[in-house]
Amino acid sequence: MADPSTTDLWRWRAGRQGTGYERLLLAATPWPLPCDAWLLRFRPGTGVPAHVDPARPGTLHYRLNIYLRKARKGGEFEVSECIARGPRFALFRPDVATHAVHRVEEGTRLVLSIGWLRRAPRRHPE
Repeated sequence: MADPSTTDLWRWRAGRQGTGYERLLLAATPWPLPCDAWLLRFRPGTGVPAHVDPARPGTLHYRLNIYLRKARKGGEFEVSECIARGPRFALFRPDVATHAVHRVEEGTRLVLSIGWLRRAPRRHPE
């Protein structure tokens, strides 16, 4: 999970993958529970290659993607492992699950993406 700057709030910015999709920071808080909410916009020709997002050391990263608008053609979300999934949402761990968005061919895809970190459980020595 990136540390969004308050200068990013309510401004469309290029996505981190450099593929042309855009993101709009809606909210973010570093404490007590680090979390963020983004609106993601995928126009024709954009997508996201398969990747994993590393989490901060000692944390687990969770993300809930809610599909507000599907592209007319293309733009499918692909993930190697989901905690829960329905026709309009996916809850997954982006720090362990490989995920991607296929290139949008027609229309615009909009996603509300809410992410949060939680402390990883401590492992006790055996």
